[in-house]
Amino acid sequence: MDRYWKSNTAPDAPAVPDTTAGGYPQDGIPASGVEGTVPGAWWYHSVTEEIRGAIEKLGGVPDWKKTDQLGTTIAGALATASDKAGQSLSTPNGAALVGFIQAGTDAATRTMQDKAREVVSVDDYYRPELGDADYTQAFERAIAYLSSRAGGVIECYGSVYIAETISVRRNIIIQGRGAAATVLQQAANANKDFVVSENFAALTGSGVDVARDTRVPSWFGLRAVRIDANRSGNSIGRAVAFYGAAQIIDDVLIEHGASGGLYTEYATNVASMTSWPMQEEGYIRNVISRENGGVGWVNRGPHNVYVDNFIACLNDDWGYYSETLAGKYSGAPTYATSLHCYSNDMQWRTSSGRARRNMCIGVNMSCGLLVVDGAQCEIRGSNSLIGIVKQYFGGQGGDSLVLSGSNIQIGSHYGIMRNDGVSSGFTSLRITGDYNEIGTSNISGTQQLFDGVAIQGVGNGIGYLIAQNCRTALSISGSRNRVDALLMNNLTALNYDTPTDGYSGYNTLRARIYQTSGSYISGDAPAADKDTFDIVANGMGGVIQRTACVLSVSALPIDTTSIQQANVAHNLIWPCRVRDVVLTMTGQTGSSTVAFAYWRVKSVDATNITIEYRCATAGPAGSQVSFGIQARVN
Repeated sequence: MDRYWKSNTAPDAPAVPDTTAGGYPQDGIPASGVEGTVPGAWWYHSVTEEIRGAIEKLGGVPDWKKTDQLGTTIAGALATASDKAGQSLSTPNGAALVGFIQAGTDAATRTMQDKAREVVSVDDYYRPELGDADYTQAFERAIAYLSSRAGGVIECYGSVYIAETISVRRNIIIQGRGAAATVLQQAANANKDFVVSENFAALTGSGVDVARDTRVPSWFGLRAVRIDANRSGNSIGRAVAFYGAAQIIDDVLIEHGASGGLYTEYATNVASMTSWPMQEEGYIRNVISRENGGVGWVNRGPHNVYVDNFIACLNDDWGYYSETLAGKYSGAPTYATSLHCYSNDMQWRTSSGRARRNMCIGVNMSCGLLVVDGAQCEIRGSNSLIGIVKQYFGGQGGDSLVLSGSNIQIGSHYGIMRNDGVSSGFTSLRITGDYNEIGTSNISGTQQLFDGVAIQGVGNGIGYLIAQNCRTALSISGSRNRVDALLMNNLTALNYDTPTDGYSGYNTLRARIYQTSGSYISGDAPAADKDTFDIVANGMGGVIQRTACVLSVSALPIDTTSIQQANVAHNLIWPCRVRDVVLTMTGQTGSSTVAFAYWRVKSVDATNITIEYRCATAGPAGSQVSFGIQARVN
């Protein structure tokens, strides 16, 4: 479009009118003498120039022969603007051109670039064009960047990230979307530890802490990921190997490490706690370690770590193994809510000649719930405090729960042995350490195939023991132990071997025994003047056997001065000594003037107490005496 007038044009543009009639145009009413609205030269001029100006501003050249110039130039300008905006936004810093303001009152004005950079993803650093065959370098770049700004979280939004090894530096957490959604998988033929802490190879076994060595990291770890160390593609290497303070492993599944699953370590001695990086306590929470070629978790520290719900299963060695070495490391957690191990030592066979491994607590710990599901748990760590021990299906190749440490306290223990048609003969609970305490223990020997409790140490105590269906329910061979027990339906209820330690006895036992076959006891009698046993046993032969009895014998003649004897069946489990029997005259009939030369306990054998008496003067014919007898073994 351009200026076009058919006739009567002026050489100059019309002057701007001083006034305007305003209002709106009308057609006019000729019959009434009302004329239609006259636009005037200025109106024609202003409309024409407005359109011409728009065409020129948008880059066009007005042409009076064309009627589509305005639309064409507008469309072209919009396309050009969109293209330029797209090019600008597609540049590396294009997000800086887009504004952002958070909802709410008085939020700051920012750019989308600032907002987006709040989150760092490993995907931000994956560069195939630079030769990245996997995510090894991407993790290193992301970790290096976060380290430059004092740490943070590396997000993993993808499903699978393959890398040879990943080194987690101080103050950095690698975080996924959960074990099912995010997998960090080791590349085949890497043959090294997969996810490691900063400077791990140089620090492991050193015993140094954050305060003494700047190489030692702290406040680092993993969250909401699955670590797959690709055991089928690697012959050596652990899935996770960390050295440092304040380790954080949260909601993580660890699997398929050729040489083991989780390995953690930190110094035994901490030189200083003057700054927060020196804080040693971290946490292991909702962690599963399974199907690894070694131990599920070797715990060598940090020694004050908090453990919440750790599970180990289907590993080739121990499910959990904690240990300490003076001056180097200590795997003693502050507290574990639940520690559950099952189906470990997967290469074990009946022919292995040893107990199948499940859990080894090699250093003191506090634990709410310890679940020993199959195989053996040995607690070597003295001074451990455990609320509940649930021990299932033990007895493969050895004893199920072994307390080899001392001063261990367990609130409640439940033990049931397996019935696999092969295993038999081992013990549900064996105590070889000293001064251990168990509040209650309930044990099943499973069809009398296994033993219940064997106490070999000194000063141990079980507040109340129930042992049923055992081969031998309770065996004691150590000294100064204390047990209160109900022993039901066992082949042998109690086996006692006189202790050969320095104390030679002083055990205190209260037991109630019921069984219809087998034997109540085996082994030795209580140690004289040392052991204190209170036992009541029944169920066989209709006779109650005890370690103490109260008897009476009556109608014994006192109308003669000759020596008289009487045998009284005592039903004691073991024969007592003569001095352990108290003989009291309880009455006489037919005479009140009989003088006795003596009455005494003459002997005690396995069946009877033999009493003897003689009257100095005989009573009238038919006069009689009665005696009361109290006897206690030892």
